[in-house]
Amino acid sequence: MDRELVNFALRSFVMILAIIDPLGNIPVFITTTDSLTPAKRRAVAMKASLVAAVVLCVFAIGGTAILWAFRLTMPAIQIAGGVILMVIALQMLSGRQFRWRRETPDIPEETSSFITPLAVPMMAGPAAMSCVLILTTHSPNATHLIIILSSIILSCGIAYICFRAASFLMNYLGRNVIIILSCIMSLILAALAVQFILDGLRQAIPGLFSKAPTRR
Repeated sequence: MDRELVNFALRSFVMILAIIDPLGNIPVFITTTDSLTPAKRRAVAMKASLVAAVVLCVFAIGGTAILWAFRLTMPAIQIAGGVILMVIALQMLSGRQFRWRRETPDIPEETSSFITPLAVPMMAGPAAMSCVLILTTHSPNATHLIIILSSIILSCGIAYICFRAASFLMNYLGRNVIIILSCIMSLILAALAVQFILDGLRQAIPGLFSKAPTRR
């Protein structure tokens, strides 16, 4: 295989895997599936990984066209994603994930906790979409696109394995430890949300964060 393709494959896989962050999403998976049976947690892990893979693959194939069709810019995607993450972080800080079933009793357990926040925006969030869009923009042919799609599928497969391992942790971690992990994750989510919003504003308004000239 051509060395350039090997380097591109390694770079694509490492970038996508790092942004999806399977290990970092384990606390969110544990807290959002706290009341599910092991079988249903396995189903949630599979569905979350599949949804994230499909979203990122669709974005890789037609991301540029989607942005053009709706006249959206990457700063707008980043700001919107940051707002969504901030809402999720505030809900986690208030313990919303532990009251999920009581507040939404009519929602089937099998489908209530894998789309948000696990699949979107935790795995297939604005950062992952931006990464995929950047990679596809700089990919000159179909071979590069296949490499990007393979990297997405492999990364989401690793996330599925991590989620399956999280089910075993459920049997050994107490509720207090899960709450602590949830608080830590909520703080990280809030920081990521602010960072996404700042990055979007910085791109949309380049001079917004420039230093004011000092007076002599």
